[in-house]
Amino acid sequence: MVDEQMERYRTAMSFEKPTARDVASLKSWVYGNASISKTETRFLSHNQDLMSCSGIQDAGVTIVEPLLEDFVIAFDKFLGHVWVI
Repeated sequence: MVDEQMERYRTAMSFEKPTARDVASLKSWVYGNASISKTETRFLSHNQDLMSCSGIQDAGVTIVEPLLEDFVIAFDKFLGHVWVI
């Protein structure tokens, strides 16, 4: 039983911390979609308790994804709302 608990703890501690951009993106999505009540969003104010469950990303994706996101945001501001599917 103790070994099982230690293994769970080790697994939980091995997750990566989310980047500031990841946290900001999650907050933006949650607040923008109003999918849960305000009281259920309190966890978002505890950045040190958040973890990334997606695992280690490919270095290329890590570089290109924020650039593409910034481009879409700039394009949206320049031409009006853009729907990304």
